[in-house]
Amino acid sequence: MLKPKAKFTKKEMKKDPLLETINTVFEKYNEHKSMIFRAGIGIIALTVIIVFLFNRQGSQQKPADILLGNALVSLDTGDIENA
Repeated sequence: MLKPKAKFTKKEMKKDPLLETINTVFEKYNEHKSMIFRAGIGIIALTVIIVFLFNRQGSQQKPADILLGNALVSLDTGDIENA
């Protein structure tokens, strides 16, 4: 079934939904600017802490990985005493 054409008024044609959305986003940003900055700083700090912890854990794992690799090579060559 055919739908009737939507009738727009001149006032509705002058409105731009994209510009209205951008305007509301900027208004909300200006209202909550300090809270947004705090949240951003918190996220950055949390990311730095997580990266630091993972790097620290990785550096502690390297000697254990080397020893395990040496033991596996010794077992493959048949040297059970050094494994």
